[in-house]
Amino acid sequence: VLRRHQTETVHLLNETAHSGLRVIPLERINAVRDQNIIAIQHANTNLSRLGFPEFRTERELINRVTAHEENAARELLAHTAAAQTDDAPQQGHRADYAQALARHHEHTKILLDDTRRSQRAAIPQEQMNLLRWRSVEALKQIDGRLPRTGADPPARTP
Repeated sequence: VLRRHQTETVHLLNETAHSGLRVIPLERINAVRDQNIIAIQHANTNLSRLGFPEFRTERELINRVTAHEENAARELLAHTAAAQTDDAPQQGHRADYAQALARHHEHTKILLDDTRRSQRAAIPQEQMNLLRWRSVEALKQIDGRLPRTGADPPARTP
């Protein structure tokens, strides 16, 4: 089920990128998350009955779902990088994207640790949204540095 969640996240990332959006709309990713978390909880209940629980706490489950979402972003990034030409300027931007995603991953881990220490059930939504917003802004800045492709601009006449 976790692998399916990762695959569905990659699909949503692709769909979002092709539609011109920079991030997956929250209602779309939350719907996929909710559906898959219920399936994971059901599978975990069945495994627990057999004496083999996959997750002992809700925190473990959320951490694994988050890890698979991050894997989905890396998978898409690797796929996209392989599909594009190896342009020297784009190579630097790919590294910038990877670095921005790695920062997001690290900041998410810090939020999870803070949440665990404060004994809350989940990261407060406003904190997670702020982290996502900052990450998206960083990616937009990188995107703004990419040269635009397509038709040449009109020639200037004196």
